[in-house]
Amino acid sequence: MRTKEEHIILGEVTALITSLIWSYFKKEKIEGWDWLAIFAGAYIGSILPDKIDPPTNPNHRALGHSLVGNTSLSYLLIKKSNNININSTLKWFMRSFVIAQLSHILSDSTSPKGIPFI
Repeated sequence: MRTKEEHIILGEVTALITSLIWSYFKKEKIEGWDWLAIFAGAYIGSILPDKIDPPTNPNHRALGHSLVGNTSLSYLLIKKSNNININSTLKWFMRSFVIAQLSHILSDSTSPKGIPFI
């Protein structure tokens, strides 16, 4: 089982690298408050699954760790983040949240307990 700190570091690094790659290929600049949004979104996304399903709970890795649930939420947030009418800081927040949340799920999927499909 990964610790909270390991999930945060993995989420922050993954979100930062992904944001830089996205910025380069999509020609979207990361400016000012966007940087804070990237790190805040990654922080929240990396710890949210364990806030929903605390590791101390016997039903750990239920709803908050569901592959289908997290993939669906991620799809909706990415789709919404591509809306041209959304502030760029909010776009970067949502994107980094999704990347960090998915990194948490992928990280937990490599443990012996795995993650639920639904």
